[in-house]
Amino acid sequence: MLGKITLLSVVPDINTPVCSIQTQRFNSTMDQFPEVNFLTISTNTTEDQQKWCAAEGVKNMELVSDKEESFGYESKLLIPDEGILARSVWILDPDGKVVYRQIVTELTDEPDYEKAIAELKKLI
Repeated sequence: MLGKITLLSVVPDINTPVCSIQTQRFNSTMDQFPEVNFLTISTNTTEDQQKWCAAEGVKNMELVSDKEESFGYESKLLIPDEGILARSVWILDPDGKVVYRQIVTELTDEPDYEKAIAELKKLI
């Protein structure tokens, strides 16, 4: 990830409607930003993520499994009683420094896509 701007889209469960919408929305944005890494992180297994990608036709975005909950624990995004991650969007500069973060307080709400995209445009 170092050396490129990176957008991390963190979702609680890829198989739920809002998480699916969030992932598809950022996936459709990728073509506008070929110089940006787009990653979606969830606690789903790699197999679950692959099945979702195949069913939804998502081929370009990289999905990362945090089934072991290490990313969630270290980033303080893990909701321990649920075993899922808090919905959030992070943008890292090419040096890996967090330059934007949005933690969605209600799991069933979508993030502010326009604001995240505007922040990406500022970096490019």
